[in-house]
Amino acid sequence: MHLAANLSNLLLSLWHGTLDCGPSDNVKTWDWAVFRDEGTWTIYGAAVENAGPYLPTSFDRKPCNILRSLTPAIKHGNFNYKVLWMPVTLLYDILPWKYWSNYCQLIHGFQLMCQHRITAQELVHAQALLCCWEQDFELLYYHRREDRIHFIRPCVHQTNHLVSETVWKGPSICYAQWTMERTIGNLGQEIHQPSNPFVNLSQKGVRHCRVNTLLSIMPELNNSCQGLPNGSVDLGDGYKWARLLLPNKQIARSAWRETTKTHEQVRMSRNVKFKVAGQFRFGEVQYFTRLAVKVDDADEDSDNEDNWHLLDIAVIQMYSLPDEALLQLSSQTVASCTHSEKVLAIDVKDIVSVIAMVPHKPTLPSGLTEERFFMIEKLGLDVSDPGVCYSAYHDEDDEDNADDARIE
Repeated sequence: MHLAANLSNLLLSLWHGTLDCGPSDNVKTWDWAVFRDEGTWTIYGAAVENAGPYLPTSFDRKPCNILRSLTPAIKHGNFNYKVLWMPVTLLYDILPWKYWSNYCQLIHGFQLMCQHRITAQELVHAQALLCCWEQDFELLYYHRREDRIHFIRPCVHQTNHLVSETVWKGPSICYAQWTMERTIGNLGQEIHQPSNPFVNLSQKGVRHCRVNTLLSIMPELNNSCQGLPNGSVDLGDGYKWARLLLPNKQIARSAWRETTKTHEQVRMSRNVKFKVAGQFRFGEVQYFTRLAVKVDDADEDSDNEDNWHLLDIAVIQMYSLPDEALLQLSSQTVASCTHSEKVLAIDVKDIVSVIAMVPHKPTLPSGLTEERFFMIEKLGLDVSDPGVCYSAYHDEDDEDNADDARIE
């Protein structure tokens, strides 16, 4: 999405202090320009690279040190996703609080708008977040000063149109530039006539349209689905056994196998989001197993195979609930947890998605500094609700009644 690229370019230029500064302004007064200090930029780049082994392969490529591969002016989708949108927690101790809080509003608004499915309630929530972000952005950076009017680029106002366009067209991730670029890449791989590439490309597109139309009318003709790997088991509802294939096509692995590899060789896929007692929780899969359980109404003295059925189980070491204060202050973008000793056995079909749990050591709003893990979800999946209610609206005159304004 070009909007994300334009916003990241604007924000990085501000944080680096490289945006044009008028003669009546002074870049030294820009307290948001935290990356003017090369040491801070170096630390941030190393933190992004160190997060790589904790990101599953389903999250795309492993991020590398941005000091060696990218510059702040580069507009690249991969850069936006991994250097800005994903590690918002890495900016927690770098950006001053008011700018970081404003940035979190933008991030959570984008997370909501990038879902493949979005409810009317979430649209209202996203609109509130993006409107608050734009208003606070102008107050914090622009200050309504004529010599800073170039801070307010068209992309700043464009965010307010995301919700209305979604109402008319559907979720933006379904028609954004990412989808088009992937289609162009797929069609480009099929070109086999270098002497006349564009005619060949157009014919490939026409052929795909014809095939898709035919399969939509007669789906029984679709024999493109490959068989299951040797030894795997179809568990139904889109779940497949061994390494656990989820309905969203992510693959969940276990600590039993991943811990046999070195840290540099692993892209951790053993951390999952699952639902228990109607609540989303996070945990680390220790291993998968299948248990033979006797049917409830079976004869206890009978050894008939029909009296037994298999339960597909994931043994999970739990993470704690996210720190509520940090979650609320970050507009629900930073879910910071500790690794607990509690172990739980769940049905594998309770697993919703594979997530990343990246270690960090923040100073919490309570003043406590400790080793923790922050959660990252793949862009486009349904955003989890860790269970802390808060208001997306901000009214300085009504802070005492903030609980009444919460969007449930």
